[in-house]
Amino acid sequence: MNTNNTAFTLEIVHDSKPDHLTEDTYLALTDEGSVILAVADGAPQRVKTSGSMRPLLDRYSADMTPGGYAARFTRDRLRELFTEQPDRDLTSAVLAVNTELGEDLKAIYGGELTTDTVLAAEPDLPFLAEDPRFIRLVLPVCCITVARVDVQNQQLEVAHGADTALFFFHDDGRVEQVTPDQMEQHDHRALSVAQRLFHESGETDYNAWRAPVARAADIRNGIYHNFENPDGTPDASVGVGVMNGLPQLEHYLFTATRSLEGVAGILLASDGIYWASPLETAQETLTERLLLMRQKIEAHGLSHYVAEKRDYDQQTFPASQYPVIGRNDDITGIYARILN
Repeated sequence: MNTNNTAFTLEIVHDSKPDHLTEDTYLALTDEGSVILAVADGAPQRVKTSGSMRPLLDRYSADMTPGGYAARFTRDRLRELFTEQPDRDLTSAVLAVNTELGEDLKAIYGGELTTDTVLAAEPDLPFLAEDPRFIRLVLPVCCITVARVDVQNQQLEVAHGADTALFFFHDDGRVEQVTPDQMEQHDHRALSVAQRLFHESGETDYNAWRAPVARAADIRNGIYHNFENPDGTPDASVGVGVMNGLPQLEHYLFTATRSLEGVAGILLASDGIYWASPLETAQETLTERLLLMRQKIEAHGLSHYVAEKRDYDQQTFPASQYPVIGRNDDITGIYARILN
């Protein structure tokens, strides 16, 4: 895209494993003065429902998942809102779409979105009665990062929740992850449990072994989606902002406005974009892996980076390194290379 003020190119990659329904999706809207970019990443349903959500999923396909539905619903409604009102602020747009998602679910469950109404439709999930917050374990969920680039003023506005991400490639060579990974602490805890139990089991092939306790830890992570304490108050130290129809999103949506001065490129991506790493070294090698990602993208393009990452992911990692994070996940990315 070219304007009197700036020039840049867009490259979009939407990639998944063969014969796999991706729960990622994206949005790119451009005009002479601004660009709106979004990446949504559907999360697996922590506890599967028997079919009460089928009318919503069937809007897209017979094999649609709740996470895929949440991502596509978010994409479609954001597109409509920004087409009708291009200057609408991102925060109000994201919160409005989340409210609409909740209204969709209320229509399915009889006008209210509570554990009681869901339990009435899903009697095989009696655990829901134990804590009203457990409704988060069955709701459709997606992570979201939305950015608007003001090309005249060279500014970027972002609204974000969970573990999709926005990166800046700075002129000085740095890679900055602008958005926080709100799921990191919870994922790390669940993966650490899985790793410990795997090693204690004496197994050598993780694919032949599953840990119910580790699975339970992953399921439990879902309670942090638009989290509330037992007394109904939010907690920013553990809460994760997601699109799931619950109003607590307003407490966890990360927002910022940043100058693009000194920025050579912008990347929005789902969490599959990260170069794979053993859990033990993931944090200490993050800067190195982000610089490697930038180097490969700038040298050969985003699609080449994704293809090379797919090849890397196919190698056999030692069992001692389980779990390897960032491996074989869906990858959706939008790369804007700024030309001047």
